[in-house]
Amino acid sequence: MKIIFVCAGNTCRSPMAEAILKHKLKQTALPKIMVSSAGLMVQEGSKIAQNSQLALKQMGIKATGFKPKPLTLKMANKSSYIITMTESLKMALKGSKIKHYCSAKDFIGEDILDPYGMDLSVYIQTSKQIEKLVDVIIEKLLSDMRKGEL
Repeated sequence: MKIIFVCAGNTCRSPMAEAILKHKLKQTALPKIMVSSAGLMVQEGSKIAQNSQLALKQMGIKATGFKPKPLTLKMANKSSYIITMTESLKMALKGSKIKHYCSAKDFIGEDILDPYGMDLSVYIQTSKQIEKLVDVIIEKLLSDMRKGEL
């Protein structure tokens, strides 16, 4: 199984979601799940936002060596789930050849706040929203596993 988190630039929300889910999966009985992230509008030469790294560090998670990448059709077709950070990002995929996508709102009833360019406190708030999303995803995966659907 492979999960891809998607945001706009792949520098703030989706890398945090990737790191948080990878960290939490280590603490579960779930079988091997591959987790990555991508963006719909990645700028060449960009890197993970420093405040994303600091917010993750406060959670005891390191995000070293991360390099933003654009979502490709090949990447999408090899995934089980593509989870966008907002409904508008989900709508941007509508009409594409990409299948199996949903948004954070489908899981937790709200979009994930975009902290881009904001101060650290907003990144921390966003990381808490993402943690809530990740916890719901893990519960769904564990439930699917118990039902033999995973």
